[in-house]
Amino acid sequence: MRILSFEELRSEKGIPYSKVHLWRLERGGKFPKRVALGASRHGWSDSEVDEWIAARMAERGNAEAASAPLHQKETARSSWPSSANRAHA
Repeated sequence: MRILSFEELRSEKGIPYSKVHLWRLERGGKFPKRVALGASRHGWSDSEVDEWIAARMAERGNAEAASAPLHQKETARSSWPSSANRAHA
């Protein structure tokens, strides 16, 4: 098991959040909790962070799939004649 430092979260995993924001996400159960390594040293489990990233990517896929019917509805609505077009017909 590998433990990532804050700097490694940013450089290797692309997590752009500040330390305070990560703490808030952890408290809310929205990011893996840190592991205490010493009195003032902590890190994050590499595998837990990878799972968190994978879950975000899966949510993105689900959001795109869920929004597809809505997008199709918007396309259908845009083909309706507008009131300006009806006035000239």
